[in-house]
Amino acid sequence: MASGELERIRVGPDDPAEMLYTSGTTGHPKGCLLSHGTLWYKARVYLDLHAWTADDRYLVAVPYFHIFGALGGVVANTLAGSTQVLMDAFEPEAAMRLIQDERVTIFSGVPTMFITILGHPGFKQFDLRSLRTGTIGAAPVPIEMMTRILDREHGLGMDATVVYGLTEATGGTHFTRLGDPIDKRVSTVGRVTPELQDRIVDPASGRILGAGEEGEVCVKGPSLMLGYYKQDDATAEKIREGWLHTGDMGVKDAEGYLRITGRLSDMIIVGGFNTYPAEIENFYLRHPKILDVSIVGVPDPVMGESVMAFVIPKTGETLTREEIVEFARGKIANFKVPKHVEIVAEFPLTGSGKVQKFKQKAWAIERYGFRGPK
Repeated sequence: MASGELERIRVGPDDPAEMLYTSGTTGHPKGCLLSHGTLWYKARVYLDLHAWTADDRYLVAVPYFHIFGALGGVVANTLAGSTQVLMDAFEPEAAMRLIQDERVTIFSGVPTMFITILGHPGFKQFDLRSLRTGTIGAAPVPIEMMTRILDREHGLGMDATVVYGLTEATGGTHFTRLGDPIDKRVSTVGRVTPELQDRIVDPASGRILGAGEEGEVCVKGPSLMLGYYKQDDATAEKIREGWLHTGDMGVKDAEGYLRITGRLSDMIIVGGFNTYPAEIENFYLRHPKILDVSIVGVPDPVMGESVMAFVIPKTGETLTREEIVEFARGKIANFKVPKHVEIVAEFPLTGSGKVQKFKQKAWAIERYGFRGPK
């Protein structure tokens, strides 16, 4: 080889391209090995679902080390030939200034980012009309917030999609579509992406369930990870007969739209009744004074487990434990009403903005002093 020449590197669809770590919301993160093929498949899906072209300008408000930033921020942008607008760390006023000054057309992030922008006292001072679309993921979207996101006169005026996904599947497995009715965007995470198949299974028996039946969400197709790095047993547990078992519970309707009801690992068993935090969180997001809420289960000497709510009030609002509890009385089942409530200013988060519930649960156990039967 002549001096100064580089040997051509040949890679195929199944060759490793990058390793990203799971969010660590329930414990230690795992390294997900993704291939060139998985990244290409999923990036094509992102471009198609957002009508993404080289003329778009994408605000990268999420970190590159997370699948949200790595796939949308890097790979999809590169494939489209579009412009990246970067920020070191998300801050609502700085984000609005960048959207205005750089004429950003696509903005994707977690719901908290949209909540803090729409609730910022300087919101009306910025011209954000360049926004065209984007994706909201990682947590439920309250209908009031989605209404303002879609509202061009009083909100952001962007045709935002909602996504559900995980690093093990190279990001989004389900998306709502551009133009979908608002009820689909707030009550579901959309339909499975074109390169994947999905199904709902009984987590105990493995039986495939039909529309309207709740079970574990599983997906299969060319955008699944190669495996967990140096964790063959964990890989074999996660991907069985080609199907990725997400660990999330959900229900599909007759049109194929998926509603996430909770995580298997987050399930709270109160006096023998199965309870999923996502259902209670969605209920409390309707409260006019609540900005965000996180529900965990804590050991209880009588009921086995009880429900605890960590609540962040909206700016300028005050909340009490009694107010939180009374809001739920008679509206949800008694065993789902929080026994414990903690009003907080913030949640412990991963680097990608997801709530670390295992830390909240550890705090609750330390606070209330009961660790369950010996």
